[in-house]
Order: sequence, then C-alpha cells, then structure tokens
Amino acid sequence: MVTMDTPWYYNSITIGTKNGEPLNVNVGDLYIAGMPKEDFINYMNSISFAEQTQLEVLREHAGERFTKLGISTTMATQALLNYGTIAYTEGCREEWAVYANSKATSNRNGCVLIGIIVIAILYFIFK
Repeated sequence: MVTMDTPWYYNSITIGTKNGEPLNVNVGDLYIAGMPKEDFINYMNSISFAEQTQLEVLREHAGERFTKLGISTTMATQALLNYGTIAYTEGCREEWAVYANSKATSNRNGCVLIGIIVIAILYFIFK
C-alpha cells in the first residue's frame, strides 16, 4: 500500500515547464492523482479500511496540489503513463512505474487488436 512513508513517494520528477520554470512533482502524488478512478477503486478494494482512509486523504491532497499547478486529472494520468513507462524501461521497479508500464502496455494491446479487426473487416468488404 502506498503511504507517505513509502520510500519513493517524495522522489521528485520534472513533468514539464510552467512559466519557463521546471514543473517538479512528487512521484507519489503523480501515482495517486494520475490513477484513473476505476483503478483507484480497485486498488482501494484490495486494502484494509484504515489504509483506505489514509489513501483517500493522500488522493485528495495530491489532487489539490495538481489543481493548484493547473494540471487536470487527464494530464496527470498521461504524465503518469509516460514517465512511469520511461522509468520502468530504465529499470525502475517501484510500484508507480510497474503500474504505469502495465497500463501503457495494455492500452497498446487494445489498439493493436482494434487495428487487426478493422483490417479484417476491410479485407472482407473489398475482397
């Protein structure tokens, strides 16, 4: 379970620039705020009630920090997937990077499947 005591929670990464200055965020905030609601609910169902309460507070605070920076939930999710996948391919096996890589990989697999289906339909139409 992710808590503020998780060793990597406060690791800072730069996810862009704002007013010409680097925009740094905590990896933990990015993980918690960038996780889509369905995944967050599934994660919550896998932990104890006390842990759920802590995680809800963390998500609320992370969301507030991202809102102050002008970062929407969609932007946070995309940043999580992008930077988490990069970190994973560079050898990081922390929870946030593993999660991001698995989500990005499953998204690509879905696109490939849709592409194959479209090609098959076009083949049979124009055969």
